[in-house]
Amino acid sequence: MTRKLQRVGFWIVMTTWVLALLGYWSNVFVGDISGGTSEVAVAKRSIPVTAAPVEPVECNCPKLEEPKQEPAPVIVQEPVKLEPEPEKVKGPPKTNYPIFELKTYIPNYYTKLSDSEKPLADETTLAFMHSKKGSGVMKSCILDVWKAAYASEPAPEIVYDDNVVGFHISHNKDAKPLNKFYVGEATFGICELSHNQKPCAYFTMLREPYERIVSLYEHCQDANHKNDRECSLWNFKSISIVDFAKGFGNHVFSHMLYNPAICSNKYKARVNEAIKVTGQKDKIDMSKRAHCWYGHKAYIDYFLSKEDKHELLDYVLDNLQNWFTTLGIADEYNFSLQLMTEAFGAPFKKFRLKKNTFEEARSPAQKKRRLDLKYQLMSDPSVYESLYYDLRIYDEVLKIFHQQKRQYFSLMADKADRRR
Repeated sequence: MTRKLQRVGFWIVMTTWVLALLGYWSNVFVGDISGGTSEVAVAKRSIPVTAAPVEPVECNCPKLEEPKQEPAPVIVQEPVKLEPEPEKVKGPPKTNYPIFELKTYIPNYYTKLSDSEKPLADETTLAFMHSKKGSGVMKSCILDVWKAAYASEPAPEIVYDDNVVGFHISHNKDAKPLNKFYVGEATFGICELSHNQKPCAYFTMLREPYERIVSLYEHCQDANHKNDRECSLWNFKSISIVDFAKGFGNHVFSHMLYNPAICSNKYKARVNEAIKVTGQKDKIDMSKRAHCWYGHKAYIDYFLSKEDKHELLDYVLDNLQNWFTTLGIADEYNFSLQLMTEAFGAPFKKFRLKKNTFEEARSPAQKKRRLDLKYQLMSDPSVYESLYYDLRIYDEVLKIFHQQKRQYFSLMADKADRRR
């Protein structure tokens, strides 16, 4: 009985499996035929249908011609030359200062003169504007140039603040012809002598203002120089470099506004009035005689407003390239001599220094002391204010110097091309 039941159960299980398989295959085939939702049918319907390619339609439109491309022009870049620009020189501003307006001068050889105006005439008078401890050894260099190339002419004449009035009076009275060379702090304006018919050129060499004050301070501390015009007004045993710088002030600015009349009797009372006030502020020895250069400085400080001085500064800056045929800087002393040689046709470059800058010749101890003194000046805002006009002038001269330098190399290249 048990075995019969086992057989019956076996066949029931087998029958169930067979019926299940038949049902499965029936659904597959029926769904495929009737569009049912079997997995196979869904898979088949998900296959994308690719559309038949569309034939392109021909257009009888006129064809557009492509623009012809012209070859790009070949641009040949010419070397940049600073050609002189015709301009109207501005006159001096109206201030409380009696301007000695310059009308006779030769503009900057490198940045203003055209090729047709070069070279300068052999009879051109050369007037060097010197600034104490700011022009290096230019005085001796000019003397060497005179000996080497112009010994048949009168020796270079020194024009300084204490003899400038007599110089102008005697030359105008006797109609003396100008020499080849003049050098000194008061040369600015000698070309304006009423009888002068010769071309006349000013040139100068400037030093960075802080470094010039340091050099002059050390120079005046030497007892051998205590009676120099720039040293005699201060007691260098007690005065600090800061107080000296503030008292000495804008020396170059005063030179470029130099008017010999300030040193004459006409302005004596006003100058003395200015010295009494500014002298105390500048800590000078009031018992000492103030030289004419300090009279100029005091007159400008006392009688001119800040606005007046700024207008005069702009006047100077605008005319540096008009007034000076060459501008040199002490930090490039030897190259400055080359610029002068080319401009004036005189052998300045034969007397170059072995060291190109003055500081290269100093000992380490001297360099350190000078750096310390310069730091004292530069870290004091009141010194900057006292030297402001000289600092501005030096910055402008430095820009012009580099313009001259570029033009010099361009001139040398042109000369080399012509020799080939």
